[in-house]
Amino acid sequence: MQTLSETLVADGTSKVFISQQHTKCWVYLSGSFDSQTVTLEASVDNSTFSTFNVDGVDQTFTAGTFKLYDLPGGIFFRFDVSNSGSPDIDIRVAGNGVKVLS
Repeated sequence: MQTLSETLVADGTSKVFISQQHTKCWVYLSGSFDSQTVTLEASVDNSTFSTFNVDGVDQTFTAGTFKLYDLPGGIFFRFDVSNSGSPDIDIRVAGNGVKVLS
């Protein structure tokens, strides 16, 4: 299992990750939030992203969090930070078959 990490600031968008196979994927957000919202976005074609929704709940975060997702293969996902304040948000993603696209 590889851990992929990135640091984001206000109005930042992470690189795109892909689950290459059905997998469990850990997401860890930490650092300094300054009234931002971090939104987990997903896509099936790596071109049109929308807010990831689990059981009717949009996956948005306003503070550090540690979550486990059960992802099907072929899902592209990324993180988007709202445009406000001066955050320094660290994002770590780990899962078998999860890789970052360059």
